[in-house]
Amino acid sequence: MSTSSSSSDEHYSATHVGGHSHSRQRRRRRSVRRAVKLLTAATMCTAFALLFGLTVTATVVGLVVATPLLVIFSPVLVPAVLAAAVVGAGFLVSGGCGMAAAGALVWVYAYVTGRRPPGTERLEGYYGSWPAPKDKALDGYVDRHDDATTNYHLPPAGAD
Repeated sequence: MSTSSSSSDEHYSATHVGGHSHSRQRRRRRSVRRAVKLLTAATMCTAFALLFGLTVTATVVGLVVATPLLVIFSPVLVPAVLAAAVVGAGFLVSGGCGMAAAGALVWVYAYVTGRRPPGTERLEGYYGSWPAPKDKALDGYVDRHDDATTNYHLPPAGAD
């Protein structure tokens, strides 16, 4: 019995020591990872701070150099910038309207040829059998109005 207890003690101590060394390795790996993360973050922060400083310096130097030129040429530059802005806005608006018109034409073409473009269900659901009105109260009005306009005859020439 003593042999079995001594072997189990040896097994326990070997497992405990081995487990302890594994936890040290894990702690060491975690600390190395933390150090690498810290160094990476510090390097990136330093690089961004340097880029920020260079950008601010270049902006200030550019303003110092450009301010006299802007003051001298402002009577020409301000109207030119305004004209360019108006022309650019005009091109953007006309392009947008052209694209909207092209899209509407494509949709109407698809609708007329029976391809059922998106939104057809809403259009037909609202108008019913288009172009006839969906409201029954308007049917008689449309019929009377249609008869009045189609049965209208011009007086013969010279009947004055």
